[in-house]
Amino acid sequence: MKPETKILLIRFLLALLALIGIPLFILSFNLILINPFLFFVFFLSEFLFICLAFYMPNLFLIKEKKQIETNILAKNTSVEFENIYQELYNTHIKYAKYSTNYTTSYRSDLISTFVKLINKNLTYNIPKISNTVNLFDDKPFGLVESHSCNDYIEGSLDNETYVKIYNLSALNNNGNSFDGIFANTSCNKNINAYVNILRNDVKLVKNPDFVELDSKEFEKYFDVYSDNKIIAMQLLTSEIMEYLVDFHNQYNIDYEIAIINKKIYIRFFVDKILNPKIFYNSTNKQSLFKYYSILKFIIEVTQKINKTLQELEI
Repeated sequence: MKPETKILLIRFLLALLALIGIPLFILSFNLILINPFLFFVFFLSEFLFICLAFYMPNLFLIKEKKQIETNILAKNTSVEFENIYQELYNTHIKYAKYSTNYTTSYRSDLISTFVKLINKNLTYNIPKISNTVNLFDDKPFGLVESHSCNDYIEGSLDNETYVKIYNLSALNNNGNSFDGIFANTSCNKNINAYVNILRNDVKLVKNPDFVELDSKEFEKYFDVYSDNKIIAMQLLTSEIMEYLVDFHNQYNIDYEIAIINKKIYIRFFVDKILNPKIFYNSTNKQSLFKYYSILKFIIEVTQKINKTLQELEI
């Protein structure tokens, strides 16, 4: 059972108990005349119980997510990450969680160093003004009506490939919102088409651009749409499909990819990568491993797509 489903169940049971207590609460008004102190105690207990019905499940979800991240780290950690984490832990200045220096140091010190240790060509930036003006010209994942971005990572992966990774909040034209990590990289060839790799819970009814692939395992998690089905099938080799599924399963991260002409867009449905956490310490190993895995995936999937494109005659 998913953590979110457990939370709904717990919240329902607690709310049901709270509702059962309402008639008793009404009857308890008679206690005002008999014993005002007992009425106050009963009133306070009912109030606290209702609060627990709404807030305790959220604490449960946080605990559940921490356990999932701990298990993922134990199963998938690498020598490279362990070395990065050790260097970061030894050199990073640890500020008190609610001090005025915490947020500033987390971004300028920890994240900046962390990004450099993963790839020396990447840099972390906090722009004075937004630099995402042309980010949605290709309308990846639909038309975006509004968006905001406070910081980003950028750098050159090779002579031809440049990457930008944003902490992004966006609202599209159908009212759906996105809050997570958004990456923008480039192809080494213009495919003159679009290929959308979407989570398979996003059904586009009777879309003629739907592409049927020969991997049942891949289609458990993703649906593919393209206006050039030949290009889509040539691009999504068995190796790339297996890589996409493995990343999803190993790290429990939902994501989508849009390849449009000469651009690659990837969005991850996770907490923003550069924000300090209230419920974690600043060098929390599980959180840093998730960020490390996402950054490595962006780099590797871009390289795999470009390698495949290089072998195609387009």
